[in-house]
This record gives sequence, C-alpha cells and structure tokens, in this order.
Amino acid sequence: MALAQTTDVATQLRRELTTEETKFARAQLEAAEARLLTRLPSLRTRTDADPTYATLVRDIEAEAVARVLRNSEGYRQESIGPWSATLDTRVAAGFLTILDDEWALLGAGGGAFTITPHVEVPPVWPSPHLAGWA
Repeated sequence: MALAQTTDVATQLRRELTTEETKFARAQLEAAEARLLTRLPSLRTRTDADPTYATLVRDIEAEAVARVLRNSEGYRQESIGPWSATLDTRVAAGFLTILDDEWALLGAGGGAFTITPHVEVPPVWPSPHLAGWA
C-alpha cells in the first residue's frame, strides 16, 4: 500500500479531488509506490525507521500523481487566438514519472550506466620526460 493518500494528492493540487480523480489517484499512488520499491528495495524499512524519510516519500508519491492530474492529456503548449501558454516540461509529461531530483532526494542517484571519469594529471606540467619535444 502506498504511503501517500489521495488527500496528499489533493493537497499538492490545492483542491478537492472528484470521485473519478480519487479512484484514478489511488491506482496511480500504488503504481508510484511500486516504481519506488523496484529501484529502492529497502524503502519500507527506511520509512518505518525514519519519519522524515517517510514524509519525503509521501510527498514525492503525491506530487508524481498530481503531475499526472494537472495535465492528464499531456499538453505542452496551447494557443487560443493571440493567447499562448507553454507548460513546464516537468509538469507537462502527463504520465506518471519520478523526476531525477526526486530520485536523488531518496538516495537513488546514479544508475547502472553512470560513468564517473577519473583523470590523472602529472604533478608537473609539462612532464619532465617530454622536455625534449619543445
């Protein structure tokens, strides 16, 4: 069961949810929790042990679902006559996603394909063994 509740989603949206939105939000909260558990298997242990971490998880789950409800059609730009509006792409996705900065807050930074370069610079430049090349 998801840590966040539909009331948390309503708080993020700053409005009450309709009956249909409440059902949808409940299912999306479960999906958000499943995504978090897939990447962070120790999530439940950490949330049980640390109330601050539990609050963070609840907020991230609720915000992920709120992003879907804010723009369920996935619009990124809208124009009506001379009026035009563009949505922030982080909000405009229209599908359930956990953002990179949210993963980082949860301690899930870096992935299987993260490469951290390591460069060793000689202590003296130019290197003495290259002195004859000038």
